[in-house]
Amino acid sequence: MKRKILLMAAIAAFAAAASADCDLKTKVEFTEPRIFAPLKGSNATGGFAKIKNNCAEELEFVFKSADGFKAVESHATVEENGRMAMKKTDSFKIKSGETLELVPGGKHLMFFDPQTEIKEGSEVKLKFTFNKKELTVPFKVIPRVKK
Repeated sequence: MKRKILLMAAIAAFAAAASADCDLKTKVEFTEPRIFAPLKGSNATGGFAKIKNNCAEELEFVFKSADGFKAVESHATVEENGRMAMKKTDSFKIKSGETLELVPGGKHLMFFDPQTEIKEGSEVKLKFTFNKKELTVPFKVIPRVKK
């Protein structure tokens, strides 16, 4: 019995150590990270990407900041009383092996009050936390409509 308890404790400790060692730079994949260039006269724009969790554990994804913007938020689009509405959310969960899709009309990132000119073709560095570990990812600024 004692042996079984020690073995279970060793397995639990190994699993905890393995999950704590998830290297975000190599295990979290961002595909097509992009921000729409803000329209003239607008103080807000959106950001999108596919984010795959290749870590062994579920990740809690929190959007912290974006260079050049005063404020940032994560949003989910939901139906309320027969109407679609954006709701601010503190975080998104991404299960191991799954992909979070940030898309127009769905879950997405919002950027408010640009502090500098955000030009098409440039990059904006975004800061996120995944299970409270920070990761900075460049997002490309693209036109809102294809030319």
